[in-house]
Amino acid sequence: MDIKVKNWWYHLRGSFWFIPALMAVSAMILSVVTTAVDRMIPRYFDLHRWWLYGSDPEGARTVLSVISSSMITVAGVVFSITIVVLT
Repeated sequence: MDIKVKNWWYHLRGSFWFIPALMAVSAMILSVVTTAVDRMIPRYFDLHRWWLYGSDPEGARTVLSVISSSMITVAGVVFSITIVVLT
């Protein structure tokens, strides 16, 4: 029986859909849990929110512009490295 279970687990882990399905189920569970935790925290309970960005819209636009340009740069570098490896 133990060998059958190990063989089944090996085939399950080796399939292409196992990891993405596991990640999708984990994301659904995490979304439900974080929503429940958010509802448990009272509205009047003011946390010291130092991690939130508290500036004007122009500053937020600048931050998003920097983040998006860095992501495009990383994608371009990855694409270039992939093309170099394939050639």
